[in-house]
Formats: sequence, structure tokens, C-alpha cells
Amino acid sequence: MARIEVRVPESTKKEWTEYVDDHSGLASLSTLVRLSVASYVREEDVEMGVEEQLISDFSELESQIQELERQTHKVRAGQLDQEDLVDGLSSLLDSYFEPVYKADSDDMFTVASDLPGGDW
Repeated sequence: MARIEVRVPESTKKEWTEYVDDHSGLASLSTLVRLSVASYVREEDVEMGVEEQLISDFSELESQIQELERQTHKVRAGQLDQEDLVDGLSSLLDSYFEPVYKADSDDMFTVASDLPGGDW
């Protein structure tokens, strides 16, 4: 097994040693350091996954906005009537927000069509 030496101020070593002494699940200061590093690495991996998902979501939203701009341009040019634009916009928004509606099936979110008095 490889050995790594870490230099820290005496006060930090004392703080870490006291933590190990107060937590019976930690066999030694080395155990605390190994577990802490492993936890940090796992946490960073999760953060990278979240970042990648945000980038993907942003790209999807960006393409949907571009599609909306194309349809808006067609309306202005008289190539698409207002009803087609509304249908297209609804479709784009539904596909983007669909995960929100499905996020919690225990009525965490209310779908507009379920509101009383509305024929959405």
C-alpha cells in the first residue's frame, strides 16, 4: 500500500484527533482522512453529473427556443396562422415541463387542466 504524508498545523491535528476520539466508528486519524477524501471524491462526481444534466437541459431548452423563433418568424411572414403557433408553443412547453409534472405523482404539482372551472 502506498504511503502519503500530509502536513497540517498542530492545532488541526489536535482537532482531527479529538474528532476521532469522539467517534468510535473511526479507528484512527488515517481512517478519518481516507474516509474524508473518499467522501469528497464521491461528492465531486455527483456534482459533475448534475452539471452535465444542467448543460443537457439548457441545450434542449435552447433548441426549443430556436424552434419557437422559427415558428414566430413564419407567423410574421404569414406562413403559419396563430392557432398553429399556439399549438406548437404548447407542444414545446409540454415537452419541456413534462418531467416537472411527473416529478411527484402525489399531488405535489397541480396540472393546469386539473384546476376547477378551467377547460385547459
